[in-house]
Order: sequence, then structure tokens, then C-alpha cells
Amino acid sequence: MKCLSVLSLCLAFAAPVGATSDIEWPAFGGAPGGGHYSTAEQINKENVGTLIQAWQHRSGDFRSGKRDIFADSGEAVRRESPTAFAVTPIMVRGTLYYCTPFNRVFALEPDTGKEKWIFDAEVDMDNEGLTNCRAVSSWIDPDNPDDHCGHRIILGTLDGRIIVIDGKTGTRCNDFGGNGEVDLNVGLNKHQAFEYNIT
Repeated sequence: MKCLSVLSLCLAFAAPVGATSDIEWPAFGGAPGGGHYSTAEQINKENVGTLIQAWQHRSGDFRSGKRDIFADSGEAVRRESPTAFAVTPIMVRGTLYYCTPFNRVFALEPDTGKEKWIFDAEVDMDNEGLTNCRAVSSWIDPDNPDDHCGHRIILGTLDGRIIVIDGKTGTRCNDFGGNGEVDLNVGLNKHQAFEYNIT
């Protein structure tokens, strides 16, 4: 039995290479209400010790740095912090989606790890202290699920934007905000870039 791996993360809902499964993980918590529960039964306490890595995907989004972003005086200062791989991938409509610490989104084939597409939010990482992305979200139009942007992947960025992209192609959904994004910095008081982010 093999389990899928994204970097060093082993996915409990994974199927062996070449197998198909209709059990998905469509939200950060497994379901819209959370709970982190899966009905998948293929991996269990009897066989989990025999799992081997089926594949590994490396995004290349890594940096080292200092862990704190506050001076000894308590005043906030910008320091380059190390990346943290803290993502929970989602699997929707037969595709595995995850975001990187640099706010790039990868769509992968779940059986092989082959890249379907990559989206880059183009965040200026020189201005960001925190470098992680917890998850992307997914929304499917019940009336037109197969249209362009009928399945949407939603990304919150470290520079305070929400970006919506098409689940099939990784291109922006231009009917959302301006050019597929909404800037949540608009209307905020003056702040440094690293003081406000969406993970």
C-alpha cells in the first residue's frame, strides 16, 4: 500500500497509485463544518505502519530566516522569517490543490503528483514576515459547474488579498472583484505589510 506525499505530508484520504476514489477532502476541515473526518477506510490502524511513499512534490518555495518579527523593545520591525509548511491540501473533483508559503497554488493529479497547473499570486515576499499558507478553499457553481470558473479555488494572500481562480485552468476569475481579486487593505489604517495577512 502506498500513500501520497506532498513534501513530507502523508494524506490519510489517499488511494494507492493507479487507484481511483470518490472520497474527497473538499475543505480545510474535510467538510464545510470542519471535523477533519474522512469515511475512507483503506488506510487504518492495522496497515498504517506498512505505508510507503508513492510520490513527493516540492514547490521550491523555501527560505530561512529569523523567527521573531519584534525588536527587544516590543516595537514591530520587519525581519525575514523562515517559511513554514503548514498547509492542509484539499481534493476536489479529482484534483489535489495546495498553496505554498509564497502563496503559489499547485493543482496536482492525486495518483501521481503530476502538476496540472500553477498559479502565482506574485506576493512581494521581501515585505512579508510570516511565510505560510494554511489552505485554499473551493466553491462549485451548482448550476454551471463545468463552465470557466464554475469551480473556483479561493486563495487568501500574505499581502491581504483574496484571489479567485478557475479550478480547471488556474486562471483568474475576472468576474470576482477586479481582475479576480479583492484587496482587503483598502480602508485599513496605515500599517506595515507584514502586520496584516491572510493565511
